[in-house]
Order: sequence, then C-alpha cells, then structure tokens
Amino acid sequence: MDWTPAELLSLIHNAQGMPLPFGFQLLRENLLGMVRFLGLGFFDLDNFQANFDSKEFIDLLDTAMLLQSYVDIPFELFWDGPVMEVLRMEAGDQILSMVSFANPSTYQMFMESLDDSFALGLPTATGGEHIVTNYSTIGIGTSTNHTGAAWEFLRSFLLPSASEFDHGIMGDIGFPIRIDLFNELIEDVMTPRTFVNTDGETIEYPRETLNTHDGSGRVELRAMKPETANSFRALIESAVPAKRGIGEELWAIIEGDLAEFYAGARSAEETARIIQNRAERWLSEQQLLVGG
Repeated sequence: MDWTPAELLSLIHNAQGMPLPFGFQLLRENLLGMVRFLGLGFFDLDNFQANFDSKEFIDLLDTAMLLQSYVDIPFELFWDGPVMEVLRMEAGDQILSMVSFANPSTYQMFMESLDDSFALGLPTATGGEHIVTNYSTIGIGTSTNHTGAAWEFLRSFLLPSASEFDHGIMGDIGFPIRIDLFNELIEDVMTPRTFVNTDGETIEYPRETLNTHDGSGRVELRAMKPETANSFRALIESAVPAKRGIGEELWAIIEGDLAEFYAGARSAEETARIIQNRAERWLSEQQLLVGG
C-alpha cells in the first residue's frame, strides 16, 4: 500500500479525538525527523534545491504541533516501546505504530498478535516504501592501489567464520550479510521449542517472551508461522535505500529553528522562511565546493 506525507498528515488531523493515537514511537520529533532522513520533497542535495517555504512544509510544521513531544512522555514508557504499542493496538487505543524491524521477533510480535495489521512503510513523495537507512557502507574504492588487501578485508564478512559475529553489532539486533545465515535465522525462529511432560505429551513453550519495562504486559512468541516468515522475507526484499536526506551539519542548524517554533517564539510560516534561507545558503556553499 502506497501513501504520501499528505495522507499521514490527514490521518493525524482525523485522529485528534483519540488519546495518543500513534503511541510512543510517532511523536512530534519523529515526524519532523522524517524530513532529515527522507527529504520528503523538501530537500534535494543532488540538485542543490530546497523547498522549505512551501505550503506542504508549513502544513507539516503545524501538524507536528498536534502530536505530543518526547518531553511530554515519561521516560520509563519508552522501554520496550513496541510491546506496549502492540498491547495498545490490541485494546483499540492505537491505530498506527512507527516500528523499526531490527529482528524477526519484533515483526512477529505485531503480525501474530494483531488480527489485521500490515507494514505500510514510510510515506514518501512517491508513495509508501519500506526504507532501510544506510548509516554506513563498505566497499573498494576505484582509486585504491591496494585492491588485494581491500578484498581480503571484505572477504572476512563473507567467510564461514563470519557467522560468529554476523547477526548485528548488538547480538540479535540486525540481520546477517550472507543469505545462508539469514536463512538459518528464519529457520531458527520457525523451529518450535518443546519439552515432553510426565504424561509423554510434547508441549511447545514460548521461544521468547517480551515484557514491558514495568512488567504490566507481556507478549509470548512461539515458533513463527510460515505465512509470517514469508511476509517477513518479502518485507526485507522490498527494502530500498533511504533517499539522500539532510546532513548532520545543516540539520543541526534547522533543529535550532525548530526549537524556537516548538517554544511558540515563531509561527510556522516564519520558521519555514528562515529554514529555507538557511538551506539555500548552505546549498550554495556546497555547490561552490564541488565546482557547480
């Protein structure tokens, strides 16, 4: 299903009668943070263009103020946020969740705990997409004089010995580089954990139990269903690289202007105009640096 930023803003407006309709993961800062990582048509570094003074960006600023901010939410509620959001959605208190699927368990929790859920992907100017943000990449530079050494380094991520550390830098968070290790990961979460009781019956027990921070709720995960595994594979295969967003240097400048807006010191229109001017100056500097 494709959707655009305008459709997301419309949903936010229509859900104003509900308390925290988008949970703890889609807050004011998250909404505006999409501009940084996706551009959303307001920023194009490839063509040195900015469009922050548009009506669409002004609408985005005004709509963001309808959402709660991180400062409004008690810190402890962010622990095990996806578990709380599944429980809220089960209870009918939430209609949308912004989730990062960093392992199969989080995906399984949403898909098998809720009767009717699906992954929309992030809204973009061209429609919804399942986004993967590339924080870093590795490769061999075309100008290097040491291609042999560079290839030996890259091979270390592809050899069988890589299996010991190829499930992400934080244990079970992240996906393997190699397809065979990814297949092993899926096979593992689909394998039932069982024991035989005193009556000789084979009983399946939860593969994993995810709890809220305060212990008020829990979600038990057993062997992943084949249909869940298939949809998870499809989700991973449909992921696309994030568009070139706003770099850290410019975003740091923009964040200062957003803080003034949040504090009520500036209107959305004035904030948009200031951000547009700053972005145009920054883009002009970048264009000169590359000789454009």
